[in-house]
Amino acid sequence: MAQDILTISQITHRVTSILEGDSELRNIWIQGEVGNFTRASSGHLYFGLKDAQSQISCVMWKSAAVRQQWLPEVGDEIQVRGRISVYRTRGVYQFQASELVPAGRGSLYAQFEMLKAQFEREGLFRAERKRPIPAFPRRLGIVTSAEADALQDVLRTLRQRWNDTHVVLFHSLVQGAEAPFHLERAFAQAEEYHGSVHPLDALLLVRGGGSLEDLWAFNDERVVYAVHRSSMPVITGVGHETDTTLVDFVADLRAPTPTGAAVAAVPDGEEIAQGLGNLTFRLQGQVLGLLNWHRDRLAQQDVRLRNAHPVRVLQQRGQDLDGLEARLQRAMSALMRQRKADLHNATGRLGSLSPFRVLERGYSMIRKEDGKVVTEPNQTVAGERLQVHSQGGIYAVERIGESEAD
Repeated sequence: MAQDILTISQITHRVTSILEGDSELRNIWIQGEVGNFTRASSGHLYFGLKDAQSQISCVMWKSAAVRQQWLPEVGDEIQVRGRISVYRTRGVYQFQASELVPAGRGSLYAQFEMLKAQFEREGLFRAERKRPIPAFPRRLGIVTSAEADALQDVLRTLRQRWNDTHVVLFHSLVQGAEAPFHLERAFAQAEEYHGSVHPLDALLLVRGGGSLEDLWAFNDERVVYAVHRSSMPVITGVGHETDTTLVDFVADLRAPTPTGAAVAAVPDGEEIAQGLGNLTFRLQGQVLGLLNWHRDRLAQQDVRLRNAHPVRVLQQRGQDLDGLEARLQRAMSALMRQRKADLHNATGRLGSLSPFRVLERGYSMIRKEDGKVVTEPNQTVAGERLQVHSQGGIYAVERIGESEAD
């Protein structure tokens, strides 16, 4: 009999397997009144749900709680999506919530998630199909209601930022059961205008804030497919920053608000002007610097060209020649002076050896008629005519008598 006894852990494990193993209890919506509500310091949410007969404890972990855009208060009627789980420590079952909304909106959220999954499977949300938004659009289309405040916000923002863009409005209802039909038709009108009248650089789909029900038209299949088929880039600005619709996922660019869509569609004119001013200033500085650089190089080349010009070369060579000629003349003058001095010295030395110097001292020199100098008597004969050279002149004599040798 003891073999049939189960431990608390065993029975809890079996109950857990039964409850958490039931596929029908893994992703369900439940509805009830909030009996208590606590946010723990960990970020987890603990609250109770009750109806007329029963109540259930609920928990929402921090990872899911941080995604909530709205939290209930005690007494609110809410719808909660999640699954059944077991809190093993206490042995009680509880509802593990992943999403909670005010009562009446749970079915819409379920439909939203179903459509989102469908479009994702079809590839409508792929990042590679997103088209870039033209930087300087000349013509924009706007799909919204002509009476909507969002339209005025968009137009005012476009005028303030970039007044050079022409705007074409394609009027449509943006709320109610007929809104999807009107939105689809507005996209068709935009396509016709784009193809046969004037090309549109981009199309803005905008609407102001509202409840999930108010914005439901932008989750409709017809509108999502219209955005997907658009031959123009589409920018969405639907609701407030915290609102998300299915057209946001399929659009080429999602803006948080209608004004944000206008900001994303056109550049900031003042910023562009300031940037152009800065660029112009920098470009002028660069051009002036480049001109100065080329001017300096041109001046250098001009100097080199002038120096290399044939006339300049001839002038330089002529000046060099003049210098060489002057040096040559100086050298020749010095050489002549030296030669004259040498000649004067030689002349002096030669003069001191000249027989005429001897004649000046009273001596005479005898020459024969043939000019030979007579140095000895036996070089002459008696009666031979001789020339006597003295300082006073030359006179002729005749030898008389015989020499001692004879």
